[in-house]
Amino acid sequence: PIKNETDRVHTNRLLTGVHSLTRDQREVIYLKLYNRLSYNEIAEITGLQIDSVHDLASKALELVCRKVQVVNYPVSVL
Repeated sequence: PIKNETDRVHTNRLLTGVHSLTRDQREVIYLKLYNRLSYNEIAEITGLQIDSVHDLASKALELVCRKVQVVNYPVSVL
C-alpha cells in the first residue's frame, strides 16, 4: 500500500510538471524522449533553430524535475 501511494504521488507530481510546460517545451520533450529524435531532426520538424531546441529541452526538464522535486536529472537521456 505504501509503494502504491508513493507511485501515485510521484505520478501526480510528474503530470503537474508536464502540464506546466509550454506547448513548445512539451513538443520538444515528446519528440526527444518518446520518438528518440536528434536535436537536428527536432529543429527540422518544428522549424526552430537548434539552439532553441536545446534551450527548450533543458528548461523543460529542469522545470519538471523541480515539480517532481528531483535534485539531479539524467542529462544523458537527451
